[in-house]
Amino acid sequence: MPALSLMRGLRPLRQWPIAARYLATSAIVGLALALRLIFSDWLFGLPFIVFYPAVMLCALLFDRGTGAFAAVLSAVLAYAFFIAELPMARQAAPLVALGIYTATTLGMAVIIEMLRQAVVTVDALHEAERRAAEERAALLDELAHRTKNNLQIVGGLLQMHGRQVADPEAKAALRRAAEQIVVFSRVHARLQHDRGVAEIDVEAFLRDLCDDLQQSLVAGRPIAFDLDCPPLRLPSTLAVPVGLIVNELATNAVKYAFPDERPGRIAIAIGRSPGRCRLSVGDNGVGHATGAQGGVGSRLVERLVNQLRGEVAIDSGDGGTTVVVTFPTEG
Repeated sequence: MPALSLMRGLRPLRQWPIAARYLATSAIVGLALALRLIFSDWLFGLPFIVFYPAVMLCALLFDRGTGAFAAVLSAVLAYAFFIAELPMARQAAPLVALGIYTATTLGMAVIIEMLRQAVVTVDALHEAERRAAEERAALLDELAHRTKNNLQIVGGLLQMHGRQVADPEAKAALRRAAEQIVVFSRVHARLQHDRGVAEIDVEAFLRDLCDDLQQSLVAGRPIAFDLDCPPLRLPSTLAVPVGLIVNELATNAVKYAFPDERPGRIAIAIGRSPGRCRLSVGDNGVGHATGAQGGVGSRLVERLVNQLRGEVAIDSGDGGTTVVVTFPTEG
């Protein structure tokens, strides 16, 4: 508000020495008196009208004390110049008006000071809230940093144990667990990047995930990832299962769809229609890329689809395999 901004801007004047403040107040009231005398022919019968803005200005510029001083000084000057010269019989009404003027301007000075104190209090509260927000942000940054490090440590430990285990099934389970932790870490990092927003940038999230899969799984094989994702944001409660589904289906495609160093592409697409999302993960491999029926990967995808309250459809043949998951985004 302009009035509040004005009060904030005038604060330095309150730091003037007392003598300077009261001298300036006397000058402002004296200027008002001079204007009243100059325009006396036009302001006949209105002895106080120019003093009101003078008192208000003094109260705004300095403090309650100078406002009260301006009110009393202007009342004395108004009496001396415009009332005292009147016959005693004609002074009653002007004296009543003078009393009303004095009480009004004193009250105005008090009210202006109260408004000033209210502004100071509001500013102090805003400053306290700003500092508290900065402290909360610092704590959240520290928590995010520690969480990210912990996830990386857990993923590294799983990968290390996976390399030490001889049993193929145990090795695969540890690898899958490590990959899922990477997905959680990606979601966490994306939430931290979009601080204050309760939704995930799906395109950036999936692109990072594809880059991770390209580096960790493809490892020089002639397999490329294609991502088709329009601007889309999803709550983290949906983004995490979507990421895990993409991770599982893309991993299966790399493992089963392209044997003997066969080149290929894995296409990931996600789109949104009113109230629903459609996710598809497909490859141009040998078909049946989802692995054996009832395998761990398939059961995991089914559980994740159920978590999304969605539906899954699989089309697999000589031209490759495509898995389509549809799920609601509301309710």
